[in-house]
Amino acid sequence: MDTKPFIIKKITLRASNISVMRNFYENLLQFHVISETDSSVSYAFRENEEAFLTLEFGGRLRKKNTAGLFHYAILFPDVSSKATIVDRIIKNNYPIGAGDHLVSESFYINDPEGNGIELYHDRDSTEWIWEDGKVKMGTLPVDVQALLDQKNNHLDYPKNMKIGHLHFTGNSIAKSDEFFNELLNTDLVSFVGDTAHFYSQNHYHHHFATNIWEGENINKRNLLENGILKWELEVSKDYYDSISQRIIEKGIPFKDDENSISIEDHVGSKLILFKKI
Repeated sequence: MDTKPFIIKKITLRASNISVMRNFYENLLQFHVISETDSSVSYAFRENEEAFLTLEFGGRLRKKNTAGLFHYAILFPDVSSKATIVDRIIKNNYPIGAGDHLVSESFYINDPEGNGIELYHDRDSTEWIWEDGKVKMGTLPVDVQALLDQKNNHLDYPKNMKIGHLHFTGNSIAKSDEFFNELLNTDLVSFVGDTAHFYSQNHYHHHFATNIWEGENINKRNLLENGILKWELEVSKDYYDSISQRIIEKGIPFKDDENSISIEDHVGSKLILFKKI
């Protein structure tokens, strides 16, 4: 089955504090406003590009221990642009963490309402180690100064920026496997014991992950609270048709438009699948 393309196009977050959230995304991260209303704002990495992130305001504070988004991961096509935004974050004294995952090098921040953001750059895929269909990943220290030595003089997001993967907080690895492997037909490519599974298409190190580190008794996503509302994929016609058929066969409630179909995901937010035209 042809699975290409497989693109994470956009995520939408429910938010509440308009001024604080806009200050973070527009002044610290310097994303470009593509469109806005009284109750929402959409961002792209560069002017005249499609939005990859929308904030819909009017949310309320999220209760602890609920399923949802662990982080969304922004993939940089080069090291220098990633180093430049990391340098900016550090100079603004904004909390940041880091990890070398063997397949990639990542930095981690949270936005003001607790949505995790990973800023990462892939190592060449020829350096990824695959054994029996699983890719080797880990978490090692990062040489931050070596990275910062590669920064540019000013922040200018390059072409081909995108959301590289999404990592969810769930309440069941079995439900996650059912959603990603059985419904979306992804491959299980890595795991952390019985507490986190990683999934991919097209032999990528991972497009999705779910962990149960908050426990298995947490409630599913409340869409009125701050956090992820929906995420959008663009896929090939063959892949789209096969998923649509499985949704119908499994009796999963869905909304069907001409070239898109939407369903509830495994944590309670919405997945919208678009067919590549």
